[in-house]
Amino acid sequence: MTTHPLRQLFHPHNIAVIGASPDTGRIRGRILEFLAHGDYRGRVVPVNPSYREIHGVQCFDSIAAARAAIGEAIDLAVIVIPARAVLTELERCAATGVRHALIVSSGFAEEGGEQAAVQERIAANVPVERWLGAIGAGAARQSGAPLLRLEHALHGPVSYLIMPLFAFANAGVSLRGISGALTDRVTIGVLAGLLIGKPAGVMLFSWLAVRLKFAHLPAAVSWRNLHGAAWLAGIGFTMSLFVGNLAFGEGELLTAAKVGILIGSAAAGTVGWLITRRTATDPES
Repeated sequence: MTTHPLRQLFHPHNIAVIGASPDTGRIRGRILEFLAHGDYRGRVVPVNPSYREIHGVQCFDSIAAARAAIGEAIDLAVIVIPARAVLTELERCAATGVRHALIVSSGFAEEGGEQAAVQERIAANVPVERWLGAIGAGAARQSGAPLLRLEHALHGPVSYLIMPLFAFANAGVSLRGISGALTDRVTIGVLAGLLIGKPAGVMLFSWLAVRLKFAHLPAAVSWRNLHGAAWLAGIGFTMSLFVGNLAFGEGELLTAAKVGILIGSAAAGTVGWLITRRTATDPES
């Protein structure tokens, strides 16, 4: 009795999740969780070079390593990685005998322009015998409820305009005589604490903890990622103003402290954003 060509696609004995993650808040983590705890009874094979195991299941650094370890061909590969890397991963799947692939990724035709051309190149050159996709996360977002789309659209203006203006108004900083406060020793001290002390302290004690083996960097987190987070630690508002009130009470010293907090927080946030943005687009990070 011959087996239907699509049987391995819809009833696979094993499934490799390429790009698997332990973070169930992300799609690549949810897929792995659903397969591991759902009705699927086959073998689930996580593939991600950033992890040795995920939720107690051995994780492999490549599809070839997974194929060699389980001793049989992969029936279905679920590819959950950025669009730019999909074609390369499909070629690796074909080289190891994977015949079926399911692409769950964003950055394809749903975004139009050059991204649509990326999808066309994959469709024209895909080496796997049968594949489904691309299932664009961007298209999925666009099909959400109108209220959710409105909430998402308002997130930027609220976070970067309305909330900062609200915070500035409630800080009680008078713009009169602000030029004199810029050279005040209290202002300079607050700026030094937020822009030098916070980043240096976070990086130094993190390095010492790793060096002394009290801790280790999380998987897929580099020192450059941590450097950006260290600068973001320089953002201070509620607690900084509270401590300033306790330390200086009402008067010119408190005004100088508030000016330092606002300028230091804005500068630390900007530098942290620039560093994290750069590391997010750097493949080595």
